[in-house]
Amino acid sequence: MQSRAFKNPKTYANNKQILTELNTYIRSEFKCRSIRSITPEMVGSFLQHKIEGGIGAGTFFKTISPAVNNLEAMLNRIGVGADFQGVLKESKILARDKCPPPDQSSRAYGADAERIIGAMKDERAAFCAHLQLEYGLRSNESFRIHLIAGKENVIEIHQKGGYRTEKAISSEDYQKLVAMSGGRQNFTICNYQRLQHCFDAATHAVGVKSHGLHGLRAEYACRNMDRLQGQGMSETAAKVQVSESMGHHRANIIDTYLRGR
Repeated sequence: MQSRAFKNPKTYANNKQILTELNTYIRSEFKCRSIRSITPEMVGSFLQHKIEGGIGAGTFFKTISPAVNNLEAMLNRIGVGADFQGVLKESKILARDKCPPPDQSSRAYGADAERIIGAMKDERAAFCAHLQLEYGLRSNESFRIHLIAGKENVIEIHQKGGYRTEKAISSEDYQKLVAMSGGRQNFTICNYQRLQHCFDAATHAVGVKSHGLHGLRAEYACRNMDRLQGQGMSETAAKVQVSESMGHHRANIIDTYLRGR
């Protein structure tokens, strides 16, 4: 599996982890030594194993199931006929019945967000987290930086689906990025694994339950909804504005970030 096939490093990391678990499982349970020899029976057994192990519905449907689809596509691309749709369909029925429902509590960090960032030991990782909280960036948007020639206090955001937008940032943050750039317009502040590790360590250090880096975007959404509605904007209009600022094109998609608000 090539990392360049996944634009989002988190998606790549999740797929890699699940396929590693699957490979370990089929070696142990079926003595299968090559992922090329995997069968629908093996995949179905693995999925049932995950469901009976208490995996959450959100993880199953948003992470495990897509990873199996990606494996099927990958095998077919290299000429190994694979069809896991039957066992996936059966497993989804089982998962709806047995998997614990998604946690509907808030993922936003509230006032703890700044405490967590302040406790991060790596200065560059902490700055990425700051950019997520301050501007609602996705994790990969916070460390893959695109400056624009001739434009100060602005960065270009490369979003999902190939969309590109410009994001205004403070002069202070812009100057920090310039200092980190080494004279380049396109550069990486730090890698995803380092960012995630430093963030998780910081949540542990300050005694806050980690909701992952995505919790910073949730906090951004909540704060900006409060700000806009406090200025007299309707909830619907505020959702549209906040959604667009976060790189989404449907207002209701930010309801996930606002749950428990």
